[in-house]
Amino acid sequence: FFGSNPILLNSLDGLLAILLNGVIAINRQVKESRQASVKKAESALKRGISVSMMVEGIWNKTANVPLLDPWPGIYKIAIATNTPVYTITLYRREL
Repeated sequence: FFGSNPILLNSLDGLLAILLNGVIAINRQVKESRQASVKKAESALKRGISVSMMVEGIWNKTANVPLLDPWPGIYKIAIATNTPVYTITLYRREL
C-alpha cells in the first residue's frame, strides 16, 4: 500500500514499484480508492501473497498529534480473509 500518490506517480521509481513490485496506490481522501485497495488486498491474500500496511500512515503530524488515527481497512481485510495481523513497532531514541 502507498498513500502518497504525488511521490508514487511522479517518479520512475514509483511507477516501477506499481508495475514490478505490486504496490497498491491509494488516494486516502477518496472513499472509492480506499474501497478498491481493500478488494485488491483481499485478492492478493487469497492467492497467498503477503500484504504490508502501516495503518496510521504518518508520524508526527504535529507536535501534539504524533500519529494519525489508524485506518480500519487492514482489520476488515484480515477478518474477510481469515488472515492474522502482525504489528511492528518502530522506536526512535534521541541520542
